[in-house]
Amino acid sequence: MSRAPTKPPVIPPQAESLGLAVDQARQRATFILVMVVIGYFGLAVRATPLMVMEDSRLEAQAALQFQRSVEVEAPRGDILARDGSVLATTVMMPSVHADPKYLDPSEVEDLAKGLAPLLGKDADSLVRRLSNHGRRDVLLASEVAPDLLEAIEALDPGRVLFTRNRPTRYYPSREGAVQVLGLVGHHGRGVEGIERELDRHLRGSTFRFVEERDADGRVIDTEFEARSRAKSGGLVTLTLDPYIQRTAEEALDQVVERSKPLSATAVVLDVRTGEVLAMASRPSTNPNDRRNRVVAHLNNHAVADAPEPGSIIKPFILALALDSGLYTPTSLVDCEGGAYRFGRSRRPTRDDHPHDVVTVSEVLKYSSNIGTAKIALALGAEHTVRGLESFGFNKRTNVGLPGETRGVIRNPETIKPIELATTAFGQGMQASAMQVASAFQALANDGVLLQPFIVSEVRDRYGQIKVRNQAKVIGQPVSKEAANATVDMMVTVLEEGGTGTRGRIPGYTAAGKTGTGQKVVDGSYSATARVASFAGVAPANDPRIVIVVMVDTPSEGSRYGGTVAGPAFSLIGQRSLRYLGVPQDAPVEEEAEPSPGRETEPDIQVPVVAELSWTSEGALRVPDLSGLSMRDALVTLQGSGLELSVQGSGLLVDQVPSAGSALHSGQRIELVFD
Repeated sequence: MSRAPTKPPVIPPQAESLGLAVDQARQRATFILVMVVIGYFGLAVRATPLMVMEDSRLEAQAALQFQRSVEVEAPRGDILARDGSVLATTVMMPSVHADPKYLDPSEVEDLAKGLAPLLGKDADSLVRRLSNHGRRDVLLASEVAPDLLEAIEALDPGRVLFTRNRPTRYYPSREGAVQVLGLVGHHGRGVEGIERELDRHLRGSTFRFVEERDADGRVIDTEFEARSRAKSGGLVTLTLDPYIQRTAEEALDQVVERSKPLSATAVVLDVRTGEVLAMASRPSTNPNDRRNRVVAHLNNHAVADAPEPGSIIKPFILALALDSGLYTPTSLVDCEGGAYRFGRSRRPTRDDHPHDVVTVSEVLKYSSNIGTAKIALALGAEHTVRGLESFGFNKRTNVGLPGETRGVIRNPETIKPIELATTAFGQGMQASAMQVASAFQALANDGVLLQPFIVSEVRDRYGQIKVRNQAKVIGQPVSKEAANATVDMMVTVLEEGGTGTRGRIPGYTAAGKTGTGQKVVDGSYSATARVASFAGVAPANDPRIVIVVMVDTPSEGSRYGGTVAGPAFSLIGQRSLRYLGVPQDAPVEEEAEPSPGRETEPDIQVPVVAELSWTSEGALRVPDLSGLSMRDALVTLQGSGLELSVQGSGLLVDQVPSAGSALHSGQRIELVFD
């Protein structure tokens, strides 16, 4: 029988000695310490080139995250009027930004709806911008009106909205002279008018700097320092006179209200220098209102439009005729009873006011198409066309504005007799209001044509003069005798029986010409569309200013130049001459009864006015305003150039200085009403 195997005896563990345990712990600690030291050494080896040595790849990544190259332009230079008043300047306007990080998603829609009407933005687009939580600086709107900031800040739920100031172009006169001044685009470049023409002078220098952001992506604003380093643009002074400019614009506003035309324009020139004192166009727009401005209304009709001018061309045909020696003002011309067929034309040329045999002066007074056409045919095509070109037609005036048209005149070598006949009364040719004004300046200046200009001077940022324009003779299309005789004949146009009685200037003599040009519509002359014009000079005895008013397609009331544009000519002339201190050279007469058969305007209530007069030194002799109402007193002094101080209401009881005192333009007169 086998025996069961026996188990080996169990030997109990013996206790480890204390010394051995300490040695093992020390070994483990030493090992760990060595490994830590090796690890730190490895990190140091790796970090040394990163922190000490340059690494273009890492630098580029950091720059993309925290830096951005930005170009900053210095403020554009100011544009001034002739009296130093500011027409265009640069101001700092706030832009509104948001930090979406601090905006709770539930608040986005409410904030967007509140901001939308204040910023002029669509609420949905603001929601998209405010929901961009990956960005810390989101532009919501630029060029925000400062008076809206309080309302905008009231909507801020906390640390979300903030503003920055940005340079913005500002036009203090709003719609005033906007077609001349032009506009600056979002890129900081001039896009219309003087802003475009002199952009290189007005634009400041560019300074490039690095815009830095913090760890949260917020801009660290260093732009102010950068802008202080950029150099501002130059200073431009125009020839425009603010008062005469406002007067021209007011006159056009009345034309627009009365006749509802497509457009209207007026130009006022200084006869002796060629300076443009006013250049106005309607319709207009406010360039400061970025939201509602109409860019199409920036069109400067005075230089950009060239309609068929109509009868305002006739004085130049007659001046050429007098200069040639073929005619005198008393030479007789048969106007054929108001209907005559030239050449092989199937349709006869007609006069609105039929006459038989009249003098050359009466041809102009009655605005005879037939008489003027016969004179042009007698002169011949070469003499007539080249003569008109010598007055500045068919070429740009180079007045100093962009977009100027040169107009159109037929070639004298190919022109047909009927075409020459129609050219004589402004049909079949095209001319701008600026060209017409320049040509009338020559007639008013003893036949001497001056270069018209609207920029007086340009200075750089250091005050150094870069451009200075002065009176410059560019031609003499006719002799002094012919020019003066033509002006004398134009005086009869405003006399009883003439076509321009509506253009009379109270207290002053004037010489002018009416025009009613047909418009071409769909390839043929329209039976109704007209360009109504009135052009002339004043005073007639010693011309100081040229005034041209053109009204495109009047749709209500009369279409004739004398009726539509004549009152504007009169208003501009009276106020401008008073303002310039030109002594009156004619009595203030009551308006004569219109001739039978001639068009009349509706009666207009005329305020009671005291007559103004000037001393031989050009100072205004203060009139006696006693007993006048405030309205009548202000109308009387309108255009005097005086600074008015008004107290009370009712009728005038006192004035300082007293009647008869001599005051110069800009001096103060106090009026007390009770």
